[in-house]
Amino acid sequence: MEMNDPSLDDCVDWAHAQIQSRLGVSFPRPLLIIGDEEIKARMQCGSRRDVARVLPEMMYDDVSGAIIVPDSYLSSAGEINPSRRRYVLLHEIAHALTTHVNPILNEERITSLLNSDLRRQRVGYSLYSFVEGIADGIAVGVAHASEDAALHACADEVHGARVDYFVRWLDAYFAPYRKLRSSIDMCRRTGVLPLPQSVDMVAASPSDPLSCALSILDRCPGVVAANNAHYAVGYDFVRKVGVDPIALMRKPPTSFKELLYPETYAKW
Repeated sequence: MEMNDPSLDDCVDWAHAQIQSRLGVSFPRPLLIIGDEEIKARMQCGSRRDVARVLPEMMYDDVSGAIIVPDSYLSSAGEINPSRRRYVLLHEIAHALTTHVNPILNEERITSLLNSDLRRQRVGYSLYSFVEGIADGIAVGVAHASEDAALHACADEVHGARVDYFVRWLDAYFAPYRKLRSSIDMCRRTGVLPLPQSVDMVAASPSDPLSCALSILDRCPGVVAANNAHYAVGYDFVRKVGVDPIALMRKPPTSFKELLYPETYAKW
């Protein structure tokens, strides 16, 4: 059901206006819908199905064009940091802007790619990482431009968490993969066979270290780590590529190479 929470409604108005002003773009203001059942239903479809373990604070649904808010979030509203609430709204409204600028970046299409063959799955993972990264990038940018010290601090916390996770993720998965791949290439040149587990690891992703890392993460207990990797990789790309957010939405990265090496992103 649509909701009429004056305080949250005002926050949506504020966040929507801030994004429009900062990016110089006009787009429809999302509706607000409340209900645990509504948000659970949306979590059972789309790219969120395999990564969601608890109810999110809020979630933008591009089918209804609404931000869905669980009942539990409203019941504990007094315990929630108001700045955190505004940051989450900035992130979700940035999703609304993304699908408005480029409708192909919708949940259904990304899910279709993720459920397809390996080549299309890689495009799906790339787009999924990008849409989460661009949402965080916009939210952090708006928050940093705000005069609200608490909101600024919230953005600093998100930025620090994303950057820290990305660095640790590279150290844990990307660097060892490159070293392993170099070792196997040498084994092939010398005719000495590598260890069986090494062959299995590289076979999981012949040329994409990100795909290999995500494959490893997906086999870990819980898939929250893989979800964090998507957010962190996407955010790192957005903050380093140096391209206007609207232009990025119109021409998103579609390969792991572009995500991990922003300098290879073809801007035109």
